[in-house]
Amino acid sequence: MTEEDKPVEEKIEVAEQPAGEKKEKKEKKKHLKGLAGMISGILTSVNTNKRFKRQFAEENLRFVIVATDMPPAALVIINKGVVEVEAVELDAVKKTKKDGLLQGTIKQIMDIATRKLDPKYAWLHRQVKIRGPRKLLKLTIVFHYVI
Repeated sequence: MTEEDKPVEEKIEVAEQPAGEKKEKKEKKKHLKGLAGMISGILTSVNTNKRFKRQFAEENLRFVIVATDMPPAALVIINKGVVEVEAVELDAVKKTKKDGLLQGTIKQIMDIATRKLDPKYAWLHRQVKIRGPRKLLKLTIVFHYVI
């Protein structure tokens, strides 16, 4: 045996476990599609922000964001300073328990998220549908932490 072979054998011995021990399974992350995947990619970075966790430590909110031209919808759950995003089919949006709803095209939603479009202005000019406007203003604060 050469010197190069010995580390390989040692690695194999270390990797083997006794028969009595169970291996821990790694949970696979579920990749979301459509708007839910996009919002998840944007908002999950706030989970590492300490200021965000302090400000939203006592909050328990659920928002549905619906892009009419990019299904499925996104259910944004803020639970004690942690943001999670789930996909919701367009048919199930009305049945979903929520504190606020933001509905429009993907361009309008992204403009609101990046503060290019004021949600109140968009709502007054009937560009987007909003349910629970006071709670929805907290969602714009969440988007502020991302930018």
